Amino acid sequence: GVHPALLDTAAGSLIGHVSDRPHLPMSYEHITVHRPMPARIRSRIVRRSPGQDSSVLFDVHVQDEHGD
Repeated sequence: GVHPALLDTAAGSLIGHVSDRPHLPMSYEHITVHRPMPARIRSRIVRRSPGQDSSVLFDVHVQDEHGD
C-alpha cells in the first residue's frame, strides 16, 4: 500500500497554483501502484476538470527521477 501522507505530499505542490485560495486533497478517486516506490520520487500533476462546487479534479502521477 501507499501511505496517505505520501499522496498528500505529492499533491501538495497544488497549493497556491489553483486559485488565490489554498486547495488540499479531500479524497482520491483511485490509486494504482505499478511497482515499489524508489527512495526519490517526483510528482506530475495534470488538471482534469473543474469539480462540483469549489472542488477541482487532478491526476497526480508519482514517478521516479526518470519519469517512470
